[in-house]
Amino acid sequence: MEAEALASTVVYARGGGESVETACAWSDYRKDYGVSVDEAERAREHAAFTAGWQAARGTLDAGGPLR
Repeated sequence: MEAEALASTVVYARGGGESVETACAWSDYRKDYGVSVDEAERAREHAAFTAGWQAARGTLDAGGPLR
């Protein structure tokens, strides 16, 4: 495979559909800002972070026409 093709391939973190890039960004966010010790709250924080990350990267899958 050519280097360009490899560079554009999305690599997913083990155990889910989250890309390694997103997982690394979440890890950096946790280190910089901290997260809740409550597991349910942390899941909500992760969902909000992921939505913001996808929106910023232009990869939000909201369905329907783009506005």
